[in-house]
Amino acid sequence: MLNSKSVYFSDTEIIFMRNSFMVFSIAALFTANVHAQDSRWSLTAGVGLAFPLGEFGSKNIRDSTAAFAKAGPACNLGFDYKLKKNVELSFLFSGQQNNVDTKILDYRLDAAFPGYAFHSTSNNWLSWKLMAGAYFLFPLDQKNKINVTARLMAGMLKTSTYKFSQMQTTLPKDSLNLGGGGGLLAESYEFYRHPVSAAFTYLAGVGIQYRLDKRISFKTSIDYSAATLRFARIGNARFSGFTLVTGTTTGPGTVNQMVQVYPKQPFASMNWCGGVEINL
Repeated sequence: MLNSKSVYFSDTEIIFMRNSFMVFSIAALFTANVHAQDSRWSLTAGVGLAFPLGEFGSKNIRDSTAAFAKAGPACNLGFDYKLKKNVELSFLFSGQQNNVDTKILDYRLDAAFPGYAFHSTSNNWLSWKLMAGAYFLFPLDQKNKINVTARLMAGMLKTSTYKFSQMQTTLPKDSLNLGGGGGLLAESYEFYRHPVSAAFTYLAGVGIQYRLDKRISFKTSIDYSAATLRFARIGNARFSGFTLVTGTTTGPGTVNQMVQVYPKQPFASMNWCGGVEINL
């Protein structure tokens, strides 16, 4: 039985995390050389994991907004400006990659429609967020060495739909009567990647900061973020009674009828990241 909660990384995900870490490390080393004694600015860079929530992570084949997204790599790059001792203005650029769980999709379609075999392939959801908001620190000791952090932010999310293809194979009910060339029948179709208009997004998160000295701190955070996307879903109804739309199903349909719908696509995730903060 398939385990939908397991986390596996593909080569592209590993490359994404490695390149993100390299870029952030170079940025951190560069900015560390422009240290100013009384600067109010700080730079934070970190990497971690993004866990899809709600419809974005749903594996319901009869929900057109189920995105079948899996956990994947995430990265953060933030700049903070100190307004008061424990209050900062925060700017955050973040990215995440979530692959589509085609194994679970095929498994559930096979189970739902006996006599048919499905084979799906897909690339990933790759999204970027640019946000600004308030950042708060709550000291746990008198020296401010350990702080609980919290932030509330809003901004925009940018992504694109994934490239998706699916092949369906069937066997005639009577394998001894091929009816003049029956045998294995195969149908296939493909959806191409399309950009999606930027959408409003918001974020709420908490974390821990541990100061090594006046300039360098280790930080970890858990952030919830959400947005609502809207884009066309075009599909081909292969079976009477359901309509296949971007790898999921919605409503009744008729055989071989092309359909197009514009459902709202919730896009929510819980991201964990850990990294380093440098006071500039």
